[in-house]
Amino acid sequence: MTATTPARPNRIAAGIAFMLGGSLLLAFMGSFGREALFRYSFAEVTFFRCALALVPSVIIGLLINGRASLHIRSWKLAIGLGTGLTGMLGFFFLAVQLLPINDAIVISFFNAPLMAILSGPFLRERVSPIRWAAVAAGFIGIVIIANPGGANGIFNLGTLAAVGSAFCSAATWLCIRRWSGSENSIAIATAMQFVSALICAAMMPFVWKAPFWEVASTTDWAILCAVGLIGGCAQIPVSHAYRIAPTAAVAPFYYSMEVFTFFIAWSVWGELPSLRTVIGCACIVGAALFLLAHETISARRRAAKA
Repeated sequence: MTATTPARPNRIAAGIAFMLGGSLLLAFMGSFGREALFRYSFAEVTFFRCALALVPSVIIGLLINGRASLHIRSWKLAIGLGTGLTGMLGFFFLAVQLLPINDAIVISFFNAPLMAILSGPFLRERVSPIRWAAVAAGFIGIVIIANPGGANGIFNLGTLAAVGSAFCSAATWLCIRRWSGSENSIAIATAMQFVSALICAAMMPFVWKAPFWEVASTTDWAILCAVGLIGGCAQIPVSHAYRIAPTAAVAPFYYSMEVFTFFIAWSVWGELPSLRTVIGCACIVGAALFLLAHETISARRRAAKA
């Protein structure tokens, strides 16, 4: 990766629309994933998510512009993104397996304040005190949700997994924003999912629970396939949103996934978020929305002075 950075586009309205569509699909993916996690390990679910996600990416790419749309110029970028995606999904499914789905998703939302801080080294942007304050507010939200006074405290495995997913997510999307100017969104999504599938396949001999083929029912197969196919479809609009619009502008709309997940969890499992989750979500989402307003106003002031 060279120091020269291609010009980054700034289509904010389109980026927000793509983020909302991707977040809806991610909510469904997480819900199917949770259902699968009742019977299978997070590693197995991650493998199906990564392997089958290639199907929609390849099909959509071939339909749009043939094999040319699947060509990626930098395999170093693909390997980095695929590794980040594997960590993001693996930690996420582990968190969903150990925590209520609303809690797992809300804690993973810490990725937006993290991106605000990491945009300094990744995007060579100045990290202002406002961005540090947003990270602090997001961390307070995590502490509230994790309930340090509970039986396991804040350092329980589920909470740490959700935070790990947030870190991997922030690094992955910032890499897309920083180094993908010459790549198309389909090629990025396909390449990173291909690398992730290879990583997961290499781990399967160590985590596969036999006799999988004998105990998996038709319903189980349908759920596992849904995790992968829907996740693959979601990857494309989310990647495209971060590619065409400023991170601070589109990242907060990732939180719409919690609204979608709330209705799914309530209608399917009768699960309502706890008061702690609501308060913590308000801290994390409020911090990101405040950051969005601050970044937007600052950008307009800079444009007016130019």
